[in-house]
Amino acid sequence: VSGGPPLTADDIARAKQVLQAQRPRRDGDGGAQTISLNEDDLTVAANYVARQFGNGAARVALRRGPATVQASVAAPPNPVGRYINIDADFRDGGSLPQVDRLQVGHLPLPRFVADFLLGEALHRLAGPDGERLATRVIQAASFGDGTLSVTYRWSGDAAALARSVLVAPEDQARLRAYQE
Repeated sequence: VSGGPPLTADDIARAKQVLQAQRPRRDGDGGAQTISLNEDDLTVAANYVARQFGNGAARVALRRGPATVQASVAAPPNPVGRYINIDADFRDGGSLPQVDRLQVGHLPLPRFVADFLLGEALHRLAGPDGERLATRVIQAASFGDGTLSVTYRWSGDAAALARSVLVAPEDQARLRAYQE
């Protein structure tokens, strides 16, 4: 995947607009809400993650059935090449999408390896409680033509878990002191 367009002010404004429309506190505890993200929004987010964590690029294709994510990320120095190419298909599967197919370079990986690697990636991105937070909050995820729909249920417990996942405990104490 070649480098996509850089993140623009319009992209950031669109992300803020999507998040603002989904403020969990609006409905309080227990209310299920659904957010729909289009292919372009997800491609921008995937590119942001690929750039931040692997100096790479990504693209997302959504259709009924599997969703396809392709990415190229910089590899550590090695004799094989400068980039690692990843091609994955995800299918609807309970609360979180499931890996249907994963190929790294020319090497297809079995599902159990793909599931392990996805769990490790989530662990690196969101810490040890990231998967637990995702499965607690997200009720269902489904792919349609050009959209990903996610139904979630927010609660006070989920908010506390999200704070612990997203902000290190020592930073939480500092932020609490500044807030007070």
